[in-house]
Amino acid sequence: MVPLSALGMAKTALYDAMREQGVGRTELARRLRWHLPQIARRLDLRHASRMEHVEAAIAALGLRLIVDVTSCVTASTQYERGIPNTCWPI
Repeated sequence: MVPLSALGMAKTALYDAMREQGVGRTELARRLRWHLPQIARRLDLRHASRMEHVEAAIAALGLRLIVDVTSCVTASTQYERGIPNTCWPI
């Protein structure tokens, strides 16, 4: 398992929503009036996109991005309960 940043999670959510709705890159570019390379960058996990741009792409699919913050269970408690580590240092 590879930990993702908030931006990486948003990009993954965008990709998943596109797949679920059957919306391709070309259609998303048309909806946003962006060029195709801009869509490719928004989906590229290695590209440092601005969160606002990923949010706009998600909104073009009729969805809204919600960010949530939760506390982490300590590593020893996780180990005792057999829970995988969900708190990764970034």
